[in-house]
Amino acid sequence: MSTNDFKPFATGAGANVTNQADWQALPALQSGFQAGKASSSQVNKAIRQASFIAAALAQYVSDKAGVDTLDDGNLSGFVTKFTSAINKQSQPLDATLTALAGLATGANKLPYFSGLEVAAQTDLTQTGRDLIGKSAVSDVLSYLGLGDGTGRLIKTTVITSSQTFTKDPSMKFCRVRIVGGGGGAGGVPSTTSGGTASISGGAGAGAYAEVVLPTGSVPSSLSVVIGSGGISQATAGSDGSASSFGSIITCPGGKKSATGTLITTASSLSMGAPASDAPTINAGSVVFVTIGSGGGYAMSTAAGITSGEGGSSFMGSGGPARYAGSGSQAGGGPGAGGSGVAIGSASSALNGGAGIDGRCIIEEYA
Repeated sequence: MSTNDFKPFATGAGANVTNQADWQALPALQSGFQAGKASSSQVNKAIRQASFIAAALAQYVSDKAGVDTLDDGNLSGFVTKFTSAINKQSQPLDATLTALAGLATGANKLPYFSGLEVAAQTDLTQTGRDLIGKSAVSDVLSYLGLGDGTGRLIKTTVITSSQTFTKDPSMKFCRVRIVGGGGGAGGVPSTTSGGTASISGGAGAGAYAEVVLPTGSVPSSLSVVIGSGGISQATAGSDGSASSFGSIITCPGGKKSATGTLITTASSLSMGAPASDAPTINAGSVVFVTIGSGGGYAMSTAAGITSGEGGSSFMGSGGPARYAGSGSQAGGGPGAGGSGVAIGSASSALNGGAGIDGRCIIEEYA
Protein backbone atom coordinates (compact mmCIF):
# COMPACT_ATOMS: atom_id res chain seq x y z
CA MET A 1 0.00 0.00 0.00
CA SER A 2 1.27 3.50 -0.80
CA THR A 3 2.44 5.74 2.07
CA ASN A 4 0.67 8.98 2.97
CA ASP A 5 2.61 11.24 5.37
CA PHE A 6 -0.18 13.81 5.68
CA LYS A 7 -2.55 13.13 8.58
CA PRO A 8 -5.65 14.93 9.80
CA PHE A 9 -5.34 16.76 13.18
CA ALA A 10 -7.76 16.51 16.12
CA THR A 11 -10.26 14.12 14.50
CA GLY A 12 -10.66 11.76 17.43
CA ALA A 13 -13.84 11.43 19.48
CA GLY A 14 -14.19 14.30 21.96
CA ALA A 15 -11.38 16.30 20.36
CA ASN A 16 -10.88 19.79 21.81
CA VAL A 17 -12.25 21.81 18.90
CA THR A 18 -14.75 24.62 18.71
CA ASN A 19 -18.15 23.45 17.54
CA GLN A 20 -19.20 24.33 14.00
CA ALA A 21 -21.84 26.89 14.97
CA ASP A 22 -19.41 28.87 17.19
CA TRP A 23 -16.70 28.54 14.54
CA GLN A 24 -18.90 30.01 11.82
CA ALA A 25 -19.81 32.92 14.17
CA LEU A 26 -16.19 33.59 15.20
CA PRO A 27 -15.01 37.10 14.12
CA ALA A 28 -11.53 35.68 13.57
CA LEU A 29 -12.81 33.91 10.44
CA GLN A 30 -12.72 37.32 8.78
CA SER A 31 -9.81 39.07 10.51
CA GLY A 32 -7.73 36.21 11.83
CA PHE A 33 -6.59 35.98 15.42
CA GLN A 34 -5.58 39.40 16.78
CA ALA A 35 -3.53 40.44 19.86
CA GLY A 36 -4.09 38.27 22.88
CA LYS A 37 -4.53 34.56 23.13
CA ALA A 38 -6.84 32.41 21.03
CA SER A 39 -8.43 29.51 22.84
CA SER A 40 -6.90 26.11 22.24
CA SER A 41 -10.22 24.83 20.85
CA GLN A 42 -10.27 27.62 18.29
CA VAL A 43 -6.66 26.94 17.19
CA ASN A 44 -7.36 23.21 17.04
CA LYS A 45 -10.40 23.88 14.86
CA ALA A 46 -8.33 25.95 12.41
CA ILE A 47 -5.60 23.30 12.25
CA ARG A 48 -8.11 20.45 11.82
CA GLN A 49 -9.91 22.12 8.95
CA ALA A 50 -6.66 22.66 7.02
CA SER A 51 -5.08 19.30 7.87
CA PHE A 52 -8.24 17.31 7.16
CA ILE A 53 -8.44 18.55 3.58
CA ALA A 54 -4.68 18.19 3.07
CA ALA A 55 -4.78 14.60 4.37
CA ALA A 56 -7.78 13.75 2.21
CA LEU A 57 -6.12 15.17 -0.91
CA ALA A 58 -2.87 13.34 -0.17
CA GLN A 59 -4.74 10.07 0.38
CA TYR A 60 -6.57 10.49 -2.92
CA VAL A 61 -3.23 10.93 -4.70
CA SER A 62 -1.76 7.84 -3.01
CA ASP A 63 -4.81 5.69 -3.74
CA LYS A 64 -5.47 6.71 -7.37
CA ALA A 65 -1.90 7.18 -8.60
CA GLY A 66 -0.49 4.32 -6.51
CA VAL A 67 2.44 6.45 -5.26
CA ASP A 68 3.79 7.58 -1.89
CA THR A 69 2.70 11.06 -0.80
CA LEU A 70 5.59 12.22 1.36
CA ASP A 71 6.07 15.26 3.57
CA ASP A 72 9.36 16.06 1.84
CA GLY A 73 8.73 19.65 0.78
CA ASN A 74 8.85 18.68 -2.94
CA LEU A 75 5.98 20.80 -4.31
CA SER A 76 6.58 20.08 -8.03
CA GLY A 77 6.79 16.36 -7.31
CA PHE A 78 3.44 16.44 -5.54
CA VAL A 79 1.86 18.36 -8.45
CA THR A 80 3.07 15.63 -10.85
CA LYS A 81 1.59 12.92 -8.64
CA PHE A 82 -1.65 14.87 -8.28
CA THR A 83 -1.95 15.23 -12.07
CA SER A 84 -1.34 11.50 -12.50
CA ALA A 85 -4.09 10.72 -9.99
CA ILE A 86 -6.56 13.00 -11.79
CA ASN A 87 -5.70 11.43 -15.16
CA LYS A 88 -6.44 7.97 -13.80
CA GLN A 89 -10.13 8.91 -13.59
CA SER A 90 -10.57 11.57 -16.25
CA GLN A 91 -9.47 12.27 -19.80
CA PRO A 92 -6.75 14.93 -20.12
CA LEU A 93 -7.69 17.95 -22.20
CA ASP A 94 -7.79 16.72 -25.81
CA ALA A 95 -8.53 18.54 -29.08
CA THR A 96 -10.82 15.77 -30.28
CA LEU A 97 -12.87 15.76 -27.08
CA THR A 98 -12.94 19.55 -27.07
CA ALA A 99 -14.41 19.49 -30.60
CA LEU A 100 -17.10 17.04 -29.51
CA ALA A 101 -17.82 19.04 -26.36
CA GLY A 102 -18.51 22.09 -28.50
CA LEU A 103 -21.50 20.45 -30.19
CA ALA A 104 -24.97 21.38 -29.07
CA THR A 105 -26.65 18.04 -28.49
CA GLY A 106 -30.12 17.39 -29.82
CA ALA A 107 -32.59 14.60 -30.46
CA ASN A 108 -31.86 12.29 -33.39
CA LYS A 109 -28.42 13.73 -34.05
CA LEU A 110 -25.20 11.82 -34.75
CA PRO A 111 -21.78 13.46 -34.31
CA TYR A 112 -19.11 13.03 -36.96
CA PHE A 113 -15.84 14.70 -37.95
CA SER A 114 -15.87 17.02 -40.96
CA GLY A 115 -12.13 17.77 -40.69
CA LEU A 116 -9.11 17.44 -38.42
CA GLU A 117 -10.43 18.01 -34.87
CA VAL A 118 -13.60 19.55 -36.36
CA ALA A 119 -16.87 17.96 -35.26
CA ALA A 120 -20.35 18.33 -36.75
CA GLN A 121 -23.73 16.62 -36.50
CA THR A 122 -26.05 14.92 -38.93
CA ASP A 123 -29.58 13.64 -38.62
CA LEU A 124 -30.01 10.04 -37.46
CA THR A 125 -33.37 8.67 -38.55
CA GLN A 126 -35.14 5.59 -37.27
CA THR A 127 -34.07 3.78 -40.43
CA GLY A 128 -30.46 4.69 -39.74
CA ARG A 129 -30.71 3.40 -36.18
CA ASP A 130 -32.30 0.18 -37.40
CA LEU A 131 -29.45 -0.43 -39.87
CA ILE A 132 -26.77 0.33 -37.30
CA GLY A 133 -28.41 -2.12 -34.95
CA LYS A 134 -28.17 -5.05 -37.36
CA SER A 135 -25.52 -7.59 -36.39
CA ALA A 136 -24.94 -9.27 -39.78
CA VAL A 137 -24.93 -8.41 -43.48
CA SER A 138 -27.76 -10.88 -44.05
CA ASP A 139 -29.88 -8.99 -41.49
CA VAL A 140 -29.22 -5.70 -43.29
CA LEU A 141 -30.14 -7.23 -46.67
CA SER A 142 -33.30 -8.73 -45.23
CA TYR A 143 -34.26 -5.37 -43.68
CA LEU A 144 -33.75 -3.68 -47.06
CA GLY A 145 -35.72 -6.39 -48.84
CA LEU A 146 -32.69 -7.58 -50.78
CA GLY A 147 -32.73 -11.23 -49.75
CA ASP A 148 -30.95 -13.28 -47.15
CA GLY A 149 -27.38 -12.50 -48.20
CA THR A 150 -26.83 -15.72 -50.16
CA GLY A 151 -27.55 -14.28 -53.59
CA ARG A 152 -26.82 -10.58 -53.78
CA LEU A 153 -26.03 -9.55 -57.35
CA ILE A 154 -22.87 -7.41 -57.30
CA LYS A 155 -21.85 -7.25 -60.95
CA THR A 156 -23.01 -8.13 -64.45
CA THR A 157 -20.48 -8.42 -67.27
CA VAL A 158 -21.61 -8.69 -70.90
CA ILE A 159 -18.85 -9.95 -73.19
CA THR A 160 -19.26 -9.54 -76.95
CA SER A 161 -15.67 -10.14 -78.08
CA SER A 162 -12.99 -12.51 -76.84
CA GLN A 163 -11.15 -11.21 -73.76
CA THR A 164 -9.89 -12.05 -70.27
CA PHE A 165 -12.49 -12.08 -67.50
CA THR A 166 -11.40 -11.20 -63.94
CA LYS A 167 -13.79 -12.19 -61.18
CA ASP A 168 -14.72 -9.87 -58.32
CA PRO A 169 -12.80 -10.77 -55.11
CA SER A 170 -16.05 -10.83 -53.13
CA MET A 171 -17.82 -13.22 -55.52
CA LYS A 172 -19.33 -16.30 -53.87
CA PHE A 173 -20.80 -17.74 -57.07
CA CYS A 174 -21.67 -16.68 -60.59
CA ARG A 175 -24.21 -17.52 -63.25
CA VAL A 176 -22.77 -17.80 -66.74
CA ARG A 177 -24.96 -17.63 -69.86
CA ILE A 178 -23.13 -18.29 -73.10
CA VAL A 179 -23.99 -19.06 -76.73
CA GLY A 180 -21.86 -20.08 -79.69
CA GLY A 181 -21.71 -18.14 -82.96
CA GLY A 182 -24.53 -18.63 -85.46
CA GLY A 183 -23.95 -20.40 -88.77
CA GLY A 184 -23.80 -18.69 -92.18
CA ALA A 185 -26.23 -19.75 -94.88
CA GLY A 186 -25.25 -20.87 -98.35
CA GLY A 187 -25.85 -18.58 -101.30
CA VAL A 188 -27.48 -19.45 -104.63
CA PRO A 189 -26.03 -19.65 -108.12
CA SER A 190 -27.33 -17.43 -110.90
CA THR A 191 -30.24 -18.66 -112.99
CA THR A 192 -31.09 -18.48 -116.63
CA SER A 193 -34.37 -17.62 -118.26
CA GLY A 194 -36.88 -20.28 -119.00
CA GLY A 195 -38.42 -21.01 -115.62
CA THR A 196 -35.41 -21.97 -113.53
CA ALA A 197 -35.03 -20.80 -109.92
CA SER A 198 -32.57 -21.31 -107.04
CA ILE A 199 -33.16 -21.66 -103.28
CA SER A 200 -30.99 -22.33 -100.21
CA GLY A 201 -31.82 -23.46 -96.69
CA GLY A 202 -31.18 -21.53 -93.50
CA ALA A 203 -28.10 -21.89 -91.29
CA GLY A 204 -28.22 -23.23 -87.73
CA ALA A 205 -27.91 -21.46 -84.38
CA GLY A 206 -25.14 -21.80 -81.81
CA ALA A 207 -25.54 -24.02 -78.74
CA TYR A 208 -26.46 -22.38 -75.42
CA ALA A 209 -25.60 -23.10 -71.79
CA GLU A 210 -26.58 -21.53 -68.46
CA VAL A 211 -24.49 -22.71 -65.52
CA VAL A 212 -24.08 -21.66 -61.86
CA LEU A 213 -20.45 -21.88 -60.74
CA PRO A 214 -19.15 -21.61 -57.15
CA THR A 215 -16.20 -19.27 -56.72
CA GLY A 216 -13.87 -22.22 -56.16
CA SER A 217 -14.54 -23.44 -59.69
CA VAL A 218 -13.63 -20.11 -61.26
CA PRO A 219 -9.99 -18.94 -61.30
CA SER A 220 -9.24 -15.30 -60.55
CA SER A 221 -9.01 -14.68 -64.29
CA LEU A 222 -9.73 -16.77 -67.36
CA SER A 223 -10.11 -16.47 -71.10
CA VAL A 224 -13.59 -15.97 -72.52
CA VAL A 225 -13.82 -16.77 -76.23
CA ILE A 226 -16.74 -15.42 -78.22
CA GLY A 227 -17.56 -17.52 -81.25
CA SER A 228 -17.75 -15.75 -84.60
CA GLY A 229 -20.83 -15.95 -86.77
CA GLY A 230 -20.55 -17.77 -90.12
CA ILE A 231 -19.88 -15.45 -93.05
CA SER A 232 -22.17 -14.50 -95.92
CA GLN A 233 -21.05 -15.86 -99.28
CA ALA A 234 -22.39 -17.10 -102.61
CA THR A 235 -21.21 -20.68 -102.17
CA ALA A 236 -21.78 -22.85 -99.12
CA GLY A 237 -22.00 -20.92 -95.86
CA SER A 238 -19.54 -21.36 -93.01
CA ASP A 239 -20.02 -22.76 -89.53
CA GLY A 240 -20.17 -20.45 -86.56
CA SER A 241 -17.30 -21.00 -84.13
CA ALA A 242 -17.56 -22.10 -80.50
CA SER A 243 -17.83 -19.78 -77.51
CA SER A 244 -16.13 -20.82 -74.27
CA PHE A 245 -15.77 -19.76 -70.64
CA GLY A 246 -12.23 -20.90 -69.88
CA SER A 247 -12.12 -24.67 -69.98
CA ILE A 248 -15.32 -24.88 -67.95
CA ILE A 249 -18.01 -24.34 -70.59
CA THR A 250 -17.86 -24.75 -74.36
CA CYS A 251 -20.82 -24.02 -76.65
CA PRO A 252 -20.33 -25.12 -80.28
CA GLY A 253 -21.27 -22.80 -83.10
CA GLY A 254 -24.19 -23.18 -85.48
CA LYS A 255 -23.90 -25.27 -88.63
CA LYS A 256 -23.68 -23.84 -92.16
CA SER A 257 -26.15 -24.58 -94.92
CA ALA A 258 -25.13 -25.77 -98.35
CA THR A 259 -25.04 -23.88 -101.61
CA GLY A 260 -28.52 -23.38 -103.00
CA THR A 261 -30.21 -25.84 -105.33
CA LEU A 262 -31.02 -24.95 -108.91
CA ILE A 263 -34.59 -26.07 -109.55
CA THR A 264 -36.73 -26.47 -112.62
CA THR A 265 -39.87 -28.04 -111.17
CA ALA A 266 -42.68 -26.43 -109.19
CA SER A 267 -42.24 -28.64 -106.12
CA SER A 268 -38.79 -28.86 -104.62
CA LEU A 269 -36.98 -28.63 -101.25
CA SER A 270 -33.48 -27.56 -100.25
CA MET A 271 -32.17 -28.76 -96.90
CA GLY A 272 -31.36 -26.38 -94.08
CA ALA A 273 -28.40 -26.79 -91.72
CA PRO A 274 -28.51 -29.51 -89.05
CA ALA A 275 -28.59 -28.72 -85.32
CA SER A 276 -25.35 -27.85 -83.57
CA ASP A 277 -23.33 -30.14 -81.37
CA ALA A 278 -24.15 -30.17 -77.64
CA PRO A 279 -22.39 -27.90 -75.09
CA THR A 280 -19.66 -29.30 -72.85
CA ILE A 281 -19.89 -28.49 -69.11
CA ASN A 282 -17.02 -29.40 -66.78
CA ALA A 283 -18.09 -27.81 -63.47
CA GLY A 284 -20.96 -26.18 -61.60
CA SER A 285 -24.70 -26.76 -61.60
CA VAL A 286 -26.43 -26.76 -64.96
CA VAL A 287 -29.50 -24.53 -65.10
CA PHE A 288 -30.28 -25.04 -68.78
CA VAL A 289 -28.50 -26.28 -71.90
CA THR A 290 -29.67 -26.72 -75.47
CA ILE A 291 -28.19 -27.48 -78.83
CA GLY A 292 -28.54 -24.77 -81.45
CA SER A 293 -31.57 -25.31 -83.64
CA GLY A 294 -31.05 -26.25 -87.28
CA GLY A 295 -31.93 -24.05 -90.26
CA GLY A 296 -35.24 -24.20 -92.08
CA TYR A 297 -35.96 -25.84 -95.45
CA ALA A 298 -36.15 -23.76 -98.59
CA MET A 299 -39.24 -24.55 -100.69
CA SER A 300 -40.47 -24.18 -104.20
CA THR A 301 -44.20 -24.58 -104.81
CA ALA A 302 -46.70 -23.58 -107.43
CA ALA A 303 -47.41 -20.51 -105.29
CA GLY A 304 -43.80 -19.32 -105.26
CA ILE A 305 -40.37 -19.86 -103.76
CA THR A 306 -39.01 -19.10 -100.27
CA SER A 307 -35.64 -19.57 -98.63
CA GLY A 308 -35.05 -21.43 -95.41
CA GLU A 309 -35.16 -19.42 -92.20
CA GLY A 310 -32.12 -19.26 -89.94
CA GLY A 311 -32.06 -21.21 -86.71
CA SER A 312 -32.98 -19.24 -83.59
CA SER A 313 -30.62 -19.32 -80.61
CA PHE A 314 -31.60 -18.91 -76.98
CA MET A 315 -30.46 -15.28 -77.25
CA GLY A 316 -31.73 -14.27 -80.68
CA SER A 317 -34.08 -15.14 -83.52
CA GLY A 318 -32.79 -16.54 -86.79
CA GLY A 319 -32.96 -14.68 -90.07
CA PRO A 320 -36.55 -14.97 -91.42
CA ALA A 321 -37.43 -16.84 -94.61
CA ARG A 322 -37.04 -14.74 -97.76
CA TYR A 323 -39.04 -14.58 -100.96
CA ALA A 324 -37.79 -14.54 -104.52
CA GLY A 325 -35.38 -11.70 -105.18
CA SER A 326 -35.57 -10.21 -101.68
CA GLY A 327 -32.05 -11.19 -100.66
CA SER A 328 -30.92 -12.95 -97.51
CA GLN A 329 -31.29 -11.91 -93.85
CA ALA A 330 -28.66 -12.16 -91.14
CA GLY A 331 -29.58 -13.63 -87.78
CA GLY A 332 -31.44 -11.35 -85.38
CA GLY A 333 -29.45 -11.79 -82.17
CA PRO A 334 -26.41 -13.42 -80.55
CA GLY A 335 -25.80 -16.93 -81.84
CA ALA A 336 -28.59 -16.87 -84.43
CA GLY A 337 -28.20 -18.38 -87.89
CA GLY A 338 -28.59 -16.50 -91.17
CA SER A 339 -31.41 -17.15 -93.61
CA GLY A 340 -31.04 -18.76 -96.97
CA VAL A 341 -31.89 -16.94 -100.17
CA ALA A 342 -34.27 -17.47 -103.11
CA ILE A 343 -34.12 -16.17 -106.70
CA GLY A 344 -36.27 -16.66 -109.76
CA SER A 345 -35.27 -17.11 -113.40
CA ALA A 346 -32.68 -14.89 -115.05
CA SER A 347 -31.27 -13.67 -111.71
CA SER A 348 -27.75 -13.06 -110.51
CA ALA A 349 -26.17 -15.15 -107.75
CA LEU A 350 -26.84 -13.99 -104.17
CA ASN A 351 -25.08 -14.58 -100.87
CA GLY A 352 -26.71 -16.38 -97.97
CA GLY A 353 -27.34 -14.67 -94.65
CA ALA A 354 -24.54 -14.27 -92.12
CA GLY A 355 -24.61 -15.78 -88.65
CA ILE A 356 -24.33 -13.57 -85.56
CA ASP A 357 -21.42 -13.72 -83.12
CA GLY A 358 -21.96 -15.44 -79.80
CA ARG A 359 -22.16 -13.77 -76.41
CA CYS A 360 -21.34 -14.42 -72.77
CA ILE A 361 -23.18 -12.84 -69.81
CA ILE A 362 -21.68 -13.28 -66.34
CA GLU A 363 -23.64 -12.38 -63.21
CA GLU A 364 -21.56 -12.35 -60.03
CA TYR A 365 -23.15 -12.79 -56.61
CA ALA A 366 -21.83 -12.21 -53.08
